[in-house]
Amino acid sequence: MDDKGASPECGAACPRHDTRKERTWRHLDTMQFATYLHCNVPRVRCPPLSG
Repeated sequence: MDDKGASPECGAACPRHDTRKERTWRHLDTMQFATYLHCNVPRVRCPPLSG
């Protein structure tokens, strides 16, 4: 597991500080099958923006 992630604000490589609980998104159906995307979303602390 990588210990850095991209800041959503400035794009800089920043240290991760935790991971949100798994998120689920509904996608367009594939043929007749329901399609769901599951992802653990990492959160980063951006030192340049946190002051």
